[in-house]
Amino acid sequence: MMRTLRFGIELKLNPIEKDMYYCVLTGLINLNYITYETQNLECLRLTEKGYNYIYDDEKIQEMQNVPWLLPLLDNPNWENAFRKFYDILDDDNNRYQLEWNNFFEWINGYNPEHPVSNEVQIKIMGSKVGQYEKAFHLVQSLPDDNARMSFYLCAQEYCERSVLG
Repeated sequence: MMRTLRFGIELKLNPIEKDMYYCVLTGLINLNYITYETQNLECLRLTEKGYNYIYDDEKIQEMQNVPWLLPLLDNPNWENAFRKFYDILDDDNNRYQLEWNNFFEWINGYNPEHPVSNEVQIKIMGSKVGQYEKAFHLVQSLPDDNARMSFYLCAQEYCERSVLG
């Protein structure tokens, strides 16, 4: 199966399609829709979560409304990913129950060396002036791209769980 993906599909993709393919594949693995098995036979295995997503028409309908927050892996556009995240966070009718405390918990979890103080948290939450820029700066100040990607994976999974229960 993996050979088919590598030689049958990947070679036929242009660079933009390849980026999207790897972003979605990595996202599906990281969000536990599929697993990458390497023990006896290298393959992708559908998880129960993935199975339920494919065969439950109601869940499919709900999931199609969840925004994809993960940026492309090869050339991530962090600002675009954050803009999608912030649009959810800033929405008064936020159906995902995503709140500022989630944001700060994830930021502090991925940057334990420099946690955001309560004072700074209150300042960011208390005023819309410069809020986007300050919050974006906090995400950008995470130690590396892996930490930033993990932050967006947490946000993606949180939004999906709020929809799927």
